Amino acid sequence: MSLEEDLEEEQHQNRRRAQQREEEKERKKKKKKKKKKKKKKKKKKKKKKKKKKKKKKNEEEEEEEKKKEKEKEKEKEKEKEKEKEKEKEKEKEKEKEEEDEEDQEDEFAIRFPTRVPPPRCLVSVVGKVADLGLRLRLRWRSRFGVAITVAEGFGFASRMPRKAGCLTHRHAWQTSSSLFPCGCKKRLYSHGRARQFFYSPLPML
Repeated sequence: MSLEEDLEEEQHQNRRRAQQREEEKERKKKKKKKKKKKKKKKKKKKKKKKKKKKKKKNEEEEEEEKKKEKEKEKEKEKEKEKEKEKEKEKEKEKEKEEEDEEDQEDEFAIRFPTRVPPPRCLVSVVGKVADLGLRLRLRWRSRFGVAITVAEGFGFASRMPRKAGCLTHRHAWQTSSSLFPCGCKKRLYSHGRARQFFYSPLPML
């Protein structure tokens, strides 16, 4: 009787041990699975974080590039403004030089009327007497096949606006430069304010 009991007890213990082993095995399996899942989740989270960080970094880089581009555009605009100012200054200097040149020419012509070289255009002076239907016969002299006319002793000329004309090429031109549109150099002079004189092309009288 005791042998049977011992055998049964042993079998029961064996079954229990087997069950425990199975339970332990199952528990380990579950633990492993849980660990794996946790690891996967952690990895995913890390990846997401990394992606987010990368995105943020890219955005910052883009913003920096945009800022740099804006700064470059501003610098370009500043350079353009500087160039415009330089051009304006050059134009002003050019105008001043032309005016000075004209002043010198007029002054020289007033002081030394006979020594002034004649222009390549024939230029005549018309005053208020033209309103009365009269033509002003002016003294002129020829040199190298061209003529120059000089208004002398007429005070009305100083009250007329300046307008110069080229007889050779048949056009008039309001200008402060020392060239006509055709390229002919003008050297007009008189005993008054030469800048205010009214010059107009006339046929030879």
